[in-house]
Parts: sequence; structure tokens; C-alpha cells
Amino acid sequence: MKKLQLLLVLFLFAILLFAAVNSAAISPGTKVLNRYVGTWKSHIVFQPAAWSPRKEEVTGTTKVEWILKDQFQMITRQSDKHEMLEIQRYDEESKKFHRWNFDANGGNSFWIGSWDNKSRTMTWEYVDFGMGVKGKMVDTFTGEGEYQTTLVMEDSSGRLLFLDTHTTLTRMDK
Repeated sequence: MKKLQLLLVLFLFAILLFAAVNSAAISPGTKVLNRYVGTWKSHIVFQPAAWSPRKEEVTGTTKVEWILKDQFQMITRQSDKHEMLEIQRYDEESKKFHRWNFDANGGNSFWIGSWDNKSRTMTWEYVDFGMGVKGKMVDTFTGEGEYQTTLVMEDSSGRLLFLDTHTTLTRMDK
């Protein structure tokens, strides 16, 4: 009977130790990216700029899920006018976030992100591959089930190419 009790205590200890190790194994980057997981309703307001000549409002759905053994997140965005696929991850070596965007029109881009825990903000910087374009996208988590994104793209002379002044994403489910 004492052996059985000892085995039971050791078994419970092993479970608790395993849980502690697994929770400690979650990287800071993974914790940040977990904020994005779920299905979101999006409302986007495009302001007039070179790439979007008139003001336009679009609603859609964004779905974010972990893929490839939780090493990457796949993001699918759909509206009645646009479809996009994105892949993002946390790079342990550089301590930065990476995001690749692909849209149904053949466009693509690459962004590098930095997280600010105090303001609950992810700032993405566009990586220019020789086109002379600068871009900045900022995701601000305003509550448990909402975040807002602003996006500005400009050419090397500072002319606004794309100005998405406001995107609100509201969580539909986790």
C-alpha cells in the first residue's frame, strides 16, 4: 500500500513538473502571437492616396491559427473584394517578428515587427526590396477581444501611396 501511495505521489509530482516545464517553454514571442489567434471581424477604412484614390470602407473576416507544430501562424483575410494569406512567426535569434503577405492579385510583402509590452503594440516595418517604398503598420491591442491597425506606405519622396487610417478587428471566437 505504501508503494502505491509513493508511486501516486511521484506520478503527481511528475505531472506538475511536466506542466511547469511546458509553461516555461513558451517563448515571449509565442505569448505575443497568441494574442492574434482566433476569428476576427474586420472593418477597414481606406483613405485616399496614390494606390487607393478614393475613400472606401470594407468589412471582412480574418482567421489566425498556428500551423507547422506551432512554429508559424497562418492568417487568412477575406472580404467581398479582397483575399489575402499571411504567415508570421517569432524569430528567437533576432528577437523580432516576421510576416509575409500574399494577396490574390499576386502582390506580396515582407515585414519585421517589434513588440512593446507596455503599450501592447506591435510595430511592423516594411522591408523594401529595391522599389523605394517605406511602410509602417501598427497593431494596438485595445482590449481582450479587439485590436486596431494603422498602415501607411510612402515612396522615397514621402508621397503617400497607401493610407489605411483605421482597421478595427473584433474577436468572434478564439
